[in-house]
Amino acid sequence: MPVITFGRLEPDEAEQVLADGKADFIAFGRKILADPELPNKLAEGRVDDVKPCIYQYRCIGNIYVGEPAACVISPQTGREHDLALVPATTPKHVLVVGGGPAGLEAARLLVERGHRVTLREASTRLGGTLAVAALTDPLLDRYLGWMLRQVEQADITIELGAPVDPASIPTGVDEIVIATGGVWGKPPVVGDESVLVLADLESWLRDDDTTVGANVVILGDTKAALSIAELCAHRGRTVTVVGPENYFALELGMPGRFRLISELQQRGVRLVTNAVVDAVDGGEVVLTTDGTKDRIAADTVIGIAPTTPPSGLADALVGAGVPVHRIGDGAQIGFIQHATYSALQVARSIG
Repeated sequence: MPVITFGRLEPDEAEQVLADGKADFIAFGRKILADPELPNKLAEGRVDDVKPCIYQYRCIGNIYVGEPAACVISPQTGREHDLALVPATTPKHVLVVGGGPAGLEAARLLVERGHRVTLREASTRLGGTLAVAALTDPLLDRYLGWMLRQVEQADITIELGAPVDPASIPTGVDEIVIATGGVWGKPPVVGDESVLVLADLESWLRDDDTTVGANVVILGDTKAALSIAELCAHRGRTVTVVGPENYFALELGMPGRFRLISELQQRGVRLVTNAVVDAVDGGEVVLTTDGTKDRIAADTVIGIAPTTPPSGLADALVGAGVPVHRIGDGAQIGFIQHATYSALQVARSIG
């Protein structure tokens, strides 16, 4: 009797299952939604070109909320006809400002349509906040690697360490896409001068050091806050995550949320919902939950709160007389899903 199996198997793992005779067929569901060309790419030996599923569970999760299937990293999923990419009728020279996920995706898609693209990044590396997130999540690291390979293979002029202002716009640029991302700050609380933000953690994320103490309190309810909590727990810290709502990681589909929260709880991470943080006071976080005061010991307090940066750069570039488009978290906080969706929208709208 033919046996079909499935379940988050990577292509090499699936091949091994077949080679071991444990199954006759491997079913890929989520991976096909992320990259419908997966079978063709594997057949052609282009394993590194397969867009990896990052298991944000918007595909399955949308069932719970009565929405059509969707994919965080492939916005055309389920709307392939309506959001088709066709060759540009008027190829243009487009300057993409920012090398985070929105900028990388926009540059890739614009070249696919036949535009000439210059990508400028103010720092000396590509990836933006995704490069930091990849340090906490192997799936995001895999996705970042895929994006970088695709951009490097495309005919894109990449300029690193190259901030942009009206005086530095390359000659002949027809349109500008601003993808400078959001700023990750901290919730406004009394005593917030002692609260660390994402930028303070980069050295610790790369190589566990003394930046983060034994007892950690994380202020935030996003998936990013939970990923930091997971890494803290993995590195032996005692962790409490404090959120203002009755849920965590709203950007994930429900199955992904259930899975992540369950794994955190199994690791001993304490999750506090519906909490108002009154103050960070010495070695404690003072909060109120359902009218009850609580004090949580904290050697380190980390704030994970995304905020949209000011539009000064966009306004300045508009004054240069070139059409300007803002995408990604620099326009509206929406994480990876908004980065990819807004990149597709701008790529389809130009030319």
